[in-house]
Amino acid sequence: MIRATRLAAHRSPAGLFLAAAIALGCFAAPGLAQEALGADRLLPEGTILVFSVDDLAASSQAEASMPLNKILAEPDVQAFLDKPKTMASEALGKLLEEARKEKGFEDFNISLDQLMGGSYGRFFLALTHVRLPDLQAGWEMPDIGLILGIEGKEGAPDWQALLKEMVSRAAGSSGVEIGFQPVAGENYSYEELVGGEGERPPMLLGRVGDLQLFSLSHVSMKAVMDRVAGKSTEPSLADGARYQRAQKKLGLASPGSSRFYLNTEVAIHMVAEAVKLGLGEAGQTQYLPRVDQVIDMLGLLCLKEVASAGISEDGIAVSNAWIGTEGEMKGLMKLDPGKPVDFALLDEIPQDTASFALFSLDVSVLYDVVMDVVRTVDEGVYQEAQQALQGIGAQIAGEGNPPLDLRNDVLANIGPSFVFMQPQSASAMSPSMFFLAEVREPEKVIQSLKSILGFAGAMTNGALKLRSSAYKEVEIHQIEFGGDMAMIPLSPCFALAGDRLCISLNVGDLKRHLRRGEKPGPSIKENPEFQRFFSRLPEGKPLGSLSYTDVRYSVESAYGQLAMTLPMLTMAADFELPVDMALLPPTDSITKHLFSSLSYSLHEEDGALMASYGPVGGEIVGALVKGLVAGAVIIGWQRFEEERSQVTLAPTPTEPAQQTPEDQVRIDLSNLKAGVTIFKLQNSRLPDALEDLLQPTEAYPNGCLGPGGIPSDPWGNAYSYRRTESGYVLWSFGPNGADDSGEGDDLAVEKK
Repeated sequence: MIRATRLAAHRSPAGLFLAAAIALGCFAAPGLAQEALGADRLLPEGTILVFSVDDLAASSQAEASMPLNKILAEPDVQAFLDKPKTMASEALGKLLEEARKEKGFEDFNISLDQLMGGSYGRFFLALTHVRLPDLQAGWEMPDIGLILGIEGKEGAPDWQALLKEMVSRAAGSSGVEIGFQPVAGENYSYEELVGGEGERPPMLLGRVGDLQLFSLSHVSMKAVMDRVAGKSTEPSLADGARYQRAQKKLGLASPGSSRFYLNTEVAIHMVAEAVKLGLGEAGQTQYLPRVDQVIDMLGLLCLKEVASAGISEDGIAVSNAWIGTEGEMKGLMKLDPGKPVDFALLDEIPQDTASFALFSLDVSVLYDVVMDVVRTVDEGVYQEAQQALQGIGAQIAGEGNPPLDLRNDVLANIGPSFVFMQPQSASAMSPSMFFLAEVREPEKVIQSLKSILGFAGAMTNGALKLRSSAYKEVEIHQIEFGGDMAMIPLSPCFALAGDRLCISLNVGDLKRHLRRGEKPGPSIKENPEFQRFFSRLPEGKPLGSLSYTDVRYSVESAYGQLAMTLPMLTMAADFELPVDMALLPPTDSITKHLFSSLSYSLHEEDGALMASYGPVGGEIVGALVKGLVAGAVIIGWQRFEEERSQVTLAPTPTEPAQQTPEDQVRIDLSNLKAGVTIFKLQNSRLPDALEDLLQPTEAYPNGCLGPGGIPSDPWGNAYSYRRTESGYVLWSFGPNGADDSGEGDDLAVEKK
């Protein structure tokens, strides 16, 4: 859309204003209601991804009690946000002032309240398909099935009317013919932006009652319009078995819930085909068979769908997520061994912990997957890596000792049960993290870690040293930094406590944990904030993971650091910040509405379900959308100022530039290069001559160039082709008709 607008307006103030306004239309601020078909009934079954809300108004009403809205209602916060609001209004006013100087925009008017106001019902943003360029069909642009639907209710702007008005005004002021024309079918009617210059994706507008549709694909628009008319014979997304499975697992299907769905099987296939196309275009056809091998090796083929749903429930954000799987679990999908959480570990977590996570992870699987992928992609690189690891292992172990095996001596002996904790002593200047890991062969692990760190110290000329000291009956191994690393404010350390490896960024935290083993204090189970959501955990089901965050403490800590650094940024900045730092709200205005969050996961036969409860959910999306609206206005104005000061506006051409012979040569060479790429993809080798591109195949019955054959250049000469050691060269003899082997006035393209 923006590209078309710039073509029409040729960088005029009106054109820049139009581009900014259309961008705002793409970020229309949502509100809510439920009428007619939901997004899953409007979209085709093969839809790749969709984010939707059936009733934005109901969602907004439920979100009114959420912490974010309470924070925004605080007088201190309102005062702080007053300056960016004023700047946005002033920027829009200046844009209007400049735009009204242009022909056709003299009486144009719009306000920020008009752009951001009103109530909305259904909303969805979907990608129904992606069709890569099809040279045989005669087009080189992909078909991106992006479609957006938004249902305006009381007071909501008519975005399509606004868009069409601004395009019409811009076209009138520039003299370029551009506008929307109807596209009619048996069961549908919508509009398409036509005219202007240059190749671009289609910009389509459709309307069904109050539901406004915007799309970049005729295929997507027709599919939705057919379903609205009840004439489609194809199943909808709601009819798909995997979509139904995901929605059943998720629950939370109230009209105000936000829903996301990704067909991972189709998405992975789409990415693979795009990678293959890129490799083929780059002449790297030897890697084409390995794309599918790597995807299979990573275990991605067993992923079928990813979905999530969220609602606001009595001031609490409730979110569920589902990962559906089928077939053999391998590769990255085996990182989680499926070991259930041991709730006894909660006794080892202090009551005032800022956050923690209990989870299972097979670290050695990650090592194996990386090595398998390297070996599949390049056997030579794999062998070099293995030799390097063996050499380093021998140096670490020392002469006369068996080489250290990173995988078997270290990684395979750590886990699979892990505990991560962040004590409340953490800060931005002195971060604090604490890990507990289940270990097998503990002494071997400790000795291996000491050897690795000793080798690292030798390689850094003593900038890193390992010092061991006894704390009661436990030996603590601490890393000390010297030289250029001496200013690092950390004291990483590790110790062995029974069958647990303890790793910390702070010696004090490690000692506190060891003391807790001797004299346990109150645990996280006695924390009222933790108990608030702990009671919601499903009974009788083993959890795959469990995590908790004291959001109030985390935000308070981060906000304190931000409050310290922002004034310094203000003094150092050479531009005016869109906020008044003197009005920065006090910490309490932000944190008093916050509370803790808890999440967990469950393993099931056909996938994994995750659930979370906390103070922040989908309402953050609405706030970001409104921020984008204001930001688009400000950025649009700043860009206009920059371009007006740097660019002399050129007069609008009355006729398009004529195509030169050189332009035709570039087009022909591009088509020939594409034919060579197709031939190489089909035959795993380059053609010996251009005539090879005419040979029919099962996939390309008209040959790799299609029915047009091999063209002649504009001066009546044949195009030349020659293979080289690294690729090939294509060239035209050029205007003088003499063959200079791609040099002189010849027009050539070289593909290495």
